[in-house]
Amino acid sequence: MGVRRTAAERMKAANAALRAEVRRRRSAETELRRSAREIQRYARRLLAVREEEKRNLAAALHHELGSLSVGLAAGLHAARLALPPGAADARRRLEETEAILRGTVSRLRDTAVDLRPADLDAMGLKAALRATVERLSRLVPVRIRLGCRLGDTPLSPSASIAVYRIAQEALTNCLKHASPHRISLDVRVLKDTVRLSVTDDGRGFDPARTNGRGTDRHLGLQAMREMVRSLGGEFTLHSKPGRGTRLHVRLPVDGNGAGGGE
Repeated sequence: MGVRRTAAERMKAANAALRAEVRRRRSAETELRRSAREIQRYARRLLAVREEEKRNLAAALHHELGSLSVGLAAGLHAARLALPPGAADARRRLEETEAILRGTVSRLRDTAVDLRPADLDAMGLKAALRATVERLSRLVPVRIRLGCRLGDTPLSPSASIAVYRIAQEALTNCLKHASPHRISLDVRVLKDTVRLSVTDDGRGFDPARTNGRGTDRHLGLQAMREMVRSLGGEFTLHSKPGRGTRLHVRLPVDGNGAGGGE
């Protein structure tokens, strides 16, 4: 009887310890999920604050740039007209200065667009992507194909901003590092998910060799990964030297998700 009682007591104690461990693990998992949701919430808030700062800076830059460029151009034009007929060298220098001013203004306007494209706020994601592709196509001899099928499902502001920023960064990376002939950018909405893919036929690279390195390419890829994860999405990248690169992103249309990886 004593042996049986001892064995039963040990079994009872073991069951109690097992139940306590199960409760502890469940509590830890609940806390982990809560922490993950909290991190995503803060990350989305940070993204929104950054975009608001970029919007304000772009608006200020556009306003100040317009006033300043008009004033400078008018002053240079008046100075050129006031020159005597024999001041050919001074006239040439003023014309060169006007050309430099026009180039500077054009680059600053492109910077303002990169900070916050007006099309994204006024006309939506598709128009903003089209404007970006058209602008890049004018700058580089690369064929960029855009496919955009958003359907009737509305995207949250955070999802729209993320898709635009990721597409912008991916295209910039392609043009800067891959020397491609063709780039394909596709965005589509399927049910409650927006999917983005960027494919190029450039030189490709070994993704493992960019990990932990402070290169422009690595920093750009890391920024895209972090943005996707903050919105509960999935980020995948496939590339090999000489075989081009394929980037795929999936995001919830409401900018909320359970998280994803590569």
